[in-house]
Amino acid sequence: MKQLRVRVMKLREEHDRIYHITRSEQVPTVNWGKIIDEKLANVNNKGYGQDLLTIENEVEEHNIFHSEVEALAPYITGDR
Repeated sequence: MKQLRVRVMKLREEHDRIYHITRSEQVPTVNWGKIIDEKLANVNNKGYGQDLLTIENEVEEHNIFHSEVEALAPYITGDR
């Protein structure tokens, strides 16, 4: 009977640990603001293209960067 009680107590502790986990324990901290700043600097430091194909590629890179910023906006606001 004592072994059963000990086993139930361990299961209850494990259940509480799993189902009452705090948000900070499972969310990695990523400095999204810093990552976006680095990407922005990378986009800004590139030279301008001389032909249409290069300019189209630069516009596409800018559009991708813009999409990333929009997707990460909720994570960036409190990061800086």
